[in-house]
Amino acid sequence: MSEGDVPTIRPLKDPAGEKRKLHELVERLRALPHPDEVEQRELIEFPDRPGLY
Repeated sequence: MSEGDVPTIRPLKDPAGEKRKLHELVERLRALPHPDEVEQRELIEFPDRPGLY
């Protein structure tokens, strides 16, 4: 395996601080400007391929 292939889960050192930082991140993301319009994507048709199902 290469470096970065194994996720490591550790307990938080300061759960309250991490929660506060997460809330601050969400507020910054919500403060970003909203798009004027949503771009409509072209429909992509996938051909039937025998033996795939």
